[in-house]
Amino acid sequence: MKTKFGLNPKEYKSARKALGSLFAKEELSEQKISELEDIYKRCEMAWKKNLVRLRGKKIRYLLIAEAVPCTGKYFYKDLHGQWSRRVLNAFHIPNTESVESRFKLLAEKGFLLVDTIPFAMKYTNRRSPEYFELVKACKSYLDKKLSDKRLSWSPKIRVAIAFKLHGMSLIEAYPKRHKIPKIKLSEKLIATDGSNYTSPSRLREIYGI
Repeated sequence: MKTKFGLNPKEYKSARKALGSLFAKEELSEQKISELEDIYKRCEMAWKKNLVRLRGKKIRYLLIAEAVPCTGKYFYKDLHGQWSRRVLNAFHIPNTESVESRFKLLAEKGFLLVDTIPFAMKYTNRRSPEYFELVKACKSYLDKKLSDKRLSWSPKIRVAIAFKLHGMSLIEAYPKRHKIPKIKLSEKLIATDGSNYTSPSRLREIYGI
């Protein structure tokens, strides 16, 4: 079955409907969707490159995030942003290392970041029912990432959720234990500080490092 943004036609239709409720019509023009698809494809290439780094390693630390930023600066392509540094700080990886060295150090530690929404948009109305519908419509995108046979999971996997409001929708979308890996999402896995931004200390607490 042909997919778009990693979603089958029915899922993509549901996701587009939710996006249409969250964004103005001009923000979802044919040109904009084409640009989003280009970003998606480039990010998929970076994701696959990271799978090579993880070859032969077990995933011990999973971080579930929202989506690639609207700038298109994907974590596995760009480690220079403030948010990326917070993740690196959680593992005490210095910025003095080259970008590729930092990626390899994260892989050696068994770290994996995965997004749940394949559209690189600037999300703001995360408390709305429409945002929840978008998260729910994209469940198979996340499921396919986690069930990739090239990934090997530690039996002692630790899971953290990067953002609070996105995390609340994600928890609601997954009321039961996830099959791969076998995890139950809950609020105690949300790794944010008082500003609702991902916290290095909370990540270390959740990961037990």
